[in-house]
Amino acid sequence: MTFWSGDKLQANLNNILEDYSADPIDCAAYQLRMGTEVYITPHGHDPDKSKSTVIKLEEKQGFTIPAGQFAFLLTEEKIKIPKNCLGLISMKAKIKFKGLINISGFHVDPGYEGKLVFAVFNAGPHVIHLKRGKPLFLLWIADLDSDASEQYTKKFEGNTSISTEIIPPGSISSMQALQEEIYRIDKEIAFFKSFRSAFFTILKGVGFAIMLAIAIVGLYFAYLPVTDFESEGSEPVGKHKTMNQESSKNPIREETNENKVLDLKSNATEPGK
Repeated sequence: MTFWSGDKLQANLNNILEDYSADPIDCAAYQLRMGTEVYITPHGHDPDKSKSTVIKLEEKQGFTIPAGQFAFLLTEEKIKIPKNCLGLISMKAKIKFKGLINISGFHVDPGYEGKLVFAVFNAGPHVIHLKRGKPLFLLWIADLDSDASEQYTKKFEGNTSISTEIIPPGSISSMQALQEEIYRIDKEIAFFKSFRSAFFTILKGVGFAIMLAIAIVGLYFAYLPVTDFESEGSEPVGKHKTMNQESSKNPIREETNENKVLDLKSNATEPGK
C-alpha cells in the first residue's frame, strides 16, 4: 500500500473531490471542511430546543459543541474514492487537542461517492467553537495492489446530508450534564437550608415577643389597686367608717342631740300639755 503524495493529490483533485477549496493540501493529506449541516445532542436542561434536530448552517455560521456531548458533522466536499484506492480519515490535531475526538471510524471504502458524516465527541472540559468552512478533517489516499471487484466495492449511495435515522432519541446524560445537574441540586438544597434557618430564627423571635407581652400584661394586672365592697346594694364600708369617725370627732353636735332628747322627755311628763 502506497500513500499519495501532496503532489499527486493536487494533480487528482478533480477526480476525487467536488467543491474542493483553493488551498486544500496539508502535506500528504487533503483538508476536508465543515459543511452545511450539524447535529448536536442536547442534554436534559438545554433550553435550546432547536438542537434536537439537524441544524442547517449558512456560510461561515458558527456553532458550539458542549463538553461531554456528541455531534454529527457533515463535510463540505463530496469525495470519490477510486476502486483501486482506500481513504483514511482523521481529525486535525488542533481540534483534537481541544478534546474533540472522532468516533465514527477511520477509513473510506473503495468506490465510495458522497459526503462524509463524522461522529465526534467532546471529551474536553470546555465548549468547542466551530463554524462552516473551517478545515476540520484530514483525508489520505492509498493505492491498493489492484482494482476492487464489484463484490468488494461500496455499492450504496453516499451521504448528501445527515440522516435522521442515525440521530439518537432524547437527550444524552453526559458526565458534564450530570455534574451540572448535581451542582444545580446542591444550590437548591443550600437555598432551602438557609430558608429553614431564617424561618426558625424568625419563629423564635416571634415566640419570645409573645411571651414578653404576656409577662407584661400579667404584671400590669397584678399591681392594679383593688376596692372592697360589701354585698350588692349596700354602701361601701369605707364610707360608714368615715361618717362614724367624723361624728365622734364633733362634741358640739353630740351635746345638741342630748339636749333635744331631754326636752322631749320633760314635755312628755308635764300634765295638760
